[in-house]
Amino acid sequence: MMNSLEGIKILIVDDEKDLCNIMEDHFQAEGAQCIAAHNGVEALKLFHQYELDFVITDIRMPKMGGEQLTQEIRRLDANIPIVCVSGYSIYQEGDISTWGADAFQEKPLNLNSMVSLIRTLHKRAQIRISKS
Repeated sequence: MMNSLEGIKILIVDDEKDLCNIMEDHFQAEGAQCIAAHNGVEALKLFHQYELDFVITDIRMPKMGGEQLTQEIRRLDANIPIVCVSGYSIYQEGDISTWGADAFQEKPLNLNSMVSLIRTLHKRAQIRISKS
């Protein structure tokens, strides 16, 4: 389904620049607008600068990791969907939900299932916002 992410503005946060580029290309091909940061500090600046709909963040990064970033963003915005990603299998869905994240995906990422996840969580957030 092409352009299934039409109109969704995604912040991608990962210190692996290549992975950021791959995600950006894939999600943009699906109609999303993407903006990338390579650590949590940079990501928070962008979060304040832009109207965003979705956050995908790596957990282990320099300066500020995904755990702290997720908590900071959650304080600012109760509804924005946040997906944490990591190549380390020590993290569990339960851990990241205590930080305020909506989902956890293990690397290497399946980008097509990421697209479905983005669509699902974005729809759910829209419903929550319209009810509040």
